[in-house]
Amino acid sequence: FGEQSVQLLLEVLLQPQSSSLQCGLAQWGLAFVGAKAADSLKNAAKSENWKIRAAAIAALGEQINFSDDQEAKKIVQDALSDESSEVRAEATILLSKINTSDATKSFLAEMLDDNSPEVRKNAALSIMKIGIYEDRNLIEKRKSIEKDLEVKKVLRFVISQLTKLN
Repeated sequence: FGEQSVQLLLEVLLQPQSSSLQCGLAQWGLAFVGAKAADSLKNAAKSENWKIRAAAIAALGEQINFSDDQEAKKIVQDALSDESSEVRAEATILLSKINTSDATKSFLAEMLDDNSPEVRKNAALSIMKIGIYEDRNLIEKRKSIEKDLEVKKVLRFVISQLTKLN
């Protein structure tokens, strides 16, 4: 894998005849390309196609962890306000993998109020991954107003895990 494989893997995502398995394998391949194709992934993260943006965001984690790439971090941060909930969901997951600062916790707290249930679930799980007990109150507050039953289940789980940390 390398720079030359990125475009080929992205094309799999765009092909209507690609199965979900093929798309998943292409995304997995992009994750392995990581730091070897940083520029291509950063360009793909700015694509007009949400599938390409989501896959590229997910694949930027290795680049960020490997080289502390500030441009890639900014791309992930910007993806939190992407029009596509799938892109926001990927960025929310990645955020907890690349940074545990107070700013990250603030971004994740905002994502708990996203209009997409998937983004809200990912935000709660990312907060849990960072593992700060004090964040339990934030999750409990969200649970008290959450209407989606699946998200409520995740919030209960996160509260129980954060309680165990104490």
